[in-house]
Amino acid sequence: MTDPAIPQTKCMILTSQRSGSVFLQKYLHSHPEICCHGEVLLGLGGPCGCEPPAFLNRHRRARLAWAWVFSGAAISPNRVIDRTLDSAPDARAVAFRGMYNQLQRQSIVEHLLKIPNLKIIHLMRDDLLRQYVSRKQMHHRYNLHGKGSAHTSKPLKLNAISISPAAAIAEMTTMARSRETLHKAFENNGNEILTLHYERLLQSGSVEDSDRSQLCDFLGVSDQEMTSDLVKMSKAPLEDLVDNYDELKSVLQDTEFADLLDAEQPVLA
Repeated sequence: MTDPAIPQTKCMILTSQRSGSVFLQKYLHSHPEICCHGEVLLGLGGPCGCEPPAFLNRHRRARLAWAWVFSGAAISPNRVIDRTLDSAPDARAVAFRGMYNQLQRQSIVEHLLKIPNLKIIHLMRDDLLRQYVSRKQMHHRYNLHGKGSAHTSKPLKLNAISISPAAAIAEMTTMARSRETLHKAFENNGNEILTLHYERLLQSGSVEDSDRSQLCDFLGVSDQEMTSDLVKMSKAPLEDLVDNYDELKSVLQDTEFADLLDAEQPVLA
């Protein structure tokens, strides 16, 4: 039981797909005083979560649509948020993952801004190019293998796929703008924010002791060891993961994303 004299920490992990957020969710949830939920605004996890039927396991969009609708997240996302944050009264901290693209409805952001003392862990991936390629690889694997193929506990050999340079630039631009806009919204509202960078948090193969202590302090829990069994799917360089790498490189060299072509990658995802 928690001490009723100490208020429970309520937190949202502000992030985007393929930024190590599932790793962080599992890592935090392994702490005995933390209850960390998944993408509740998509209907995945939390007290409102709705597991789609098995026949949809190989149909990603249909599966996500089912969960989104039948969990109530499509119609009443703010109610889903409230139920999630009230779901574990015995925990010292309760959190969930909120993706940039799930926070495009202004009414959701306004609701979050009104939640008293809501803390924000902003987990971002600086290498937007690798993130985009990783998302495309995830979709490719889902189409081949179905549910559960987006994350792994052991490295895998991934097939190279084609990447549209124009689509990559468009999505990276949108991603950069979304994370800046949302960060500023919570910052200007006075929310306490802990910013984590994927490349820093996971670069050594495990979370550093100093980063673990910082997370525990931010969430108001005791400093204890935490674990996650997820690893990066592939350590292969971009040129081995992208069929048309030369084309992609040629186009990106004249953009603001040129420096991402040579960015180093951490061990975990």
